[in-house]
Amino acid sequence: MFQIIFNQLSAAEMSALPKTLQLDLLAEFQILPEDLENLDSSRFGLLERDRKKLYRYRAKDYRIYFEKTPEGITVHRVLHKNTNVDFLSAGAQKWMLGPSGAGILFIKKSRHELLRPMMVGGWNVESPNFVAQREIRYENGGRKFEPGGYNNIPIAGMQGAIALLKDVGLSKISDRILSLIATLKSELDPADFEFLSPDGSSDHASFLTFRPRRVASEKLVDALAKNDVVVSLRIDRANHGWIRVSPHFYNTFAEMERIAEVLNQS
Repeated sequence: MFQIIFNQLSAAEMSALPKTLQLDLLAEFQILPEDLENLDSSRFGLLERDRKKLYRYRAKDYRIYFEKTPEGITVHRVLHKNTNVDFLSAGAQKWMLGPSGAGILFIKKSRHELLRPMMVGGWNVESPNFVAQREIRYENGGRKFEPGGYNNIPIAGMQGAIALLKDVGLSKISDRILSLIATLKSELDPADFEFLSPDGSSDHASFLTFRPRRVASEKLVDALAKNDVVVSLRIDRANHGWIRVSPHFYNTFAEMERIAEVLNQS
């Protein structure tokens, strides 16, 4: 009998997830013995560490790490796809729909010593009673990267924007954006446009980048602007102009069709 066994750690990680997400991951994690003999790169990865061979299975935004055993497989970890990130930063003013002047910075604890703060203040260095010391010694944890007073108003705006995104639901937003991108691309003839954005299901972008084959990108950007459509013109190192369309969840499929109509007529 082919068995799937979760060890103590992976079982704890799975049980910490919402029940509906647990069921979704388990429903998607369907492994057969023959799957391990012919790995599908769109679902599986392979790691070899300490003479141990671990398989990685992609299930939604999670990665399930397991090894083969005589009885079947043993699951070692159930981790979010971003769990192993060392550094992560993001400004609030773009995808998060927040104001300029605020953002987030994540640094894995084991990497704190690799970075030196750009600014020094009374909050991120050791300064008893805010008395400057002869030797600079940084505080531990997140305070090392927080030199002084907070930019409170933009931070409050960012918190409101994050609350909005969470209320809508990140998975719903992702599905909506990808559907909008797919709709726009399906309306553009590959004979007339060259696409830069990837096609793979595991590496989709949240925007669509392309250029016309017969006219200058600048001409189409101007045509879109005259129809009250704002896109971004990007220039690569070969001096080629590319059009980037970046919809969000509040955009509509009718708007994507309207963009395609203007492009196809110009």
